Amino acid sequence: MESSATKTIFVNNAHPAYKWLNEQQKKTPKELYLSTAVLSRVGLNPSLDSLISQQDPSGCFPKDACNNKDTALALLALKETTLDTTKTINWLLGSQNSIENGLWQIKIEAPSISNSSCNLGSDKIDISNGLGIKNLQLPQDEIIQLSLNCTVLDGTVSTQLSHTYLGNAYIIYSSTKKEDIIKINNNGCFGVNYKSDCDYESTLYSVYSLKQNNVDVKKSIAWLEKNYNEIYSLHHAFLSLISGFSYSKNWLINNQRNNGAWSNISLISNKSDDIIITSIASAALINTKYGGNALNFLKDKGKGGSWSNDVLETAYALYFSFAEDKLKASLSIRPALISLLPETKPTLILSITNKGAASTPVSINLPTGVSITRSSLTINPKETASVFVDIDSKKITQNSKITVNYGDKSYNIPILIASGEIKTFTTNPLRFLTDKSTATFTINPSESKEGSINFKNFGDVRLNNIKLELTGELTRVVSLDKTSFTSIEPNETKSIFARINKNNDALPGFYSGELIINSSEGISNRISLEVNVNTEIKPITAGPVEKTTNLLGEEQILVFNATVEEEEEQKSTGGGVLILLIVVILLIVLSLVIWGKIKKKKAGPKQLSQTDVFKKSLEGKLRR
Repeated sequence: MESSATKTIFVNNAHPAYKWLNEQQKKTPKELYLSTAVLSRVGLNPSLDSLISQQDPSGCFPKDACNNKDTALALLALKETTLDTTKTINWLLGSQNSIENGLWQIKIEAPSISNSSCNLGSDKIDISNGLGIKNLQLPQDEIIQLSLNCTVLDGTVSTQLSHTYLGNAYIIYSSTKKEDIIKINNNGCFGVNYKSDCDYESTLYSVYSLKQNNVDVKKSIAWLEKNYNEIYSLHHAFLSLISGFSYSKNWLINNQRNNGAWSNISLISNKSDDIIITSIASAALINTKYGGNALNFLKDKGKGGSWSNDVLETAYALYFSFAEDKLKASLSIRPALISLLPETKPTLILSITNKGAASTPVSINLPTGVSITRSSLTINPKETASVFVDIDSKKITQNSKITVNYGDKSYNIPILIASGEIKTFTTNPLRFLTDKSTATFTINPSESKEGSINFKNFGDVRLNNIKLELTGELTRVVSLDKTSFTSIEPNETKSIFARINKNNDALPGFYSGELIINSSEGISNRISLEVNVNTEIKPITAGPVEKTTNLLGEEQILVFNATVEEEEEQKSTGGGVLILLIVVILLIVLSLVIWGKIKKKKAGPKQLSQTDVFKKSLEGKLRR
């Protein structure tokens, strides 16, 4: 037996903007990617269909319009989900202006040339049948310059320089010039697009995203620290966040506004507030008073549940400034305490309700003498999971307890053996009115049984949204007239009407399953039902359906259909009664005839009365 107490584990305190962001339409790729990262990180599990649909087969984002900044933001989203990040990381590494990864190849087409050659730097490219192809070994210079010279070739010449990394091939240079300088950037920066000219902002996002995924980006950081723009707040905010660059940290401190915010450029040039840059800078200066001032500014601006009603600004603020927020599960556990009578082996129900907004993995540790139907599960927000617990009180000690683990927390449910008489215990407030754990019914294929199934709320609070469900094969032979109730009050009893083999057409066999009852508060109970339909099919006479007041009751008054043997017995008994009746009638008629003859001799002939006419008629029928 168990106490009916409920234990609530945690109350959520994350920023309300998460809920607002989750409800908004994401109109741009950047809004979609960063919002997905934010919502996934805190456990709100946004739909990933849109994110997946925008991924190019090569791994970049968005499909057919790939660029480094969007791909970097999408990689942050992938990291926070269960989706694979490998292809996207590899695409970004291939896009980096570096010769360290991949294959470089030169291809020269000169259709009118049978055999000749071109020069590319110190390499000689042989042309055979109008085509020359060569894999290049490039120097380690920061900026590599290759001199192309095909002036000895007659006719048109087409030159392409391509880069291939893990199956992704891109043309870096294409020209019809016979003489040119081909430049290859090897300084570690990122362009707007694949291996395009260096772009500082694209490099910031690419480097930050790759570092978040534990990729070595030292070469790129070195380039960033050399090439920032002195007046741009974004450069210093990201540099401080990525590498802790001391100059940029001091720059942020000197250019923070009195209200704790930063503008998009230096304080002397612009005094407007920029939510995005303030969010990144607050993360860079976390655990300092400057970061604290920035966080207070953002909290004040986000009091309305968002920042400026802007999806992108809200996503930035939540991602960078509220990175420690977690929408932790609020678990409601019933029972909070289990108390047993000695020498018992009860089966109890452990109900765990996730009242929070995050899906939560739960594991359950058991002491000796206790077994459950499942020891690990994931409970979605607003859902209830129930497990059945079997306990052998003989094996319970004074230290026995069931431990429910979730995240970095756990809750213990003590198991006690009661001494003396226990007057009031509630195993479960919602119970079927029967002492049986299993109800078994045996019928012939053409028989039916029906009756009520009663359940009661033994608790002291109203239970809502009551649902009943048949499991297993029971749905083939059992039907319920009602499967839901709005509520059940304390100490109220409700009934449903159940019919077994309602249409008298069940196939012979054994049907088993459970009848389960649940409430929206997480209270549930069950009873096992078994229906054995006889394999020997005997013809039966038409008769009443077998009925019982309580289908699960211990004492049932049943009216069975008559069997063949019972019918024959009834026919035999009925025939004897009919013969006896005919004999009595004959004796009465015979007595009347004799008495009439005596009267006739004494009185002589006289007119027959109506009674005599009837007697004569009956006498004639009997003779016939």
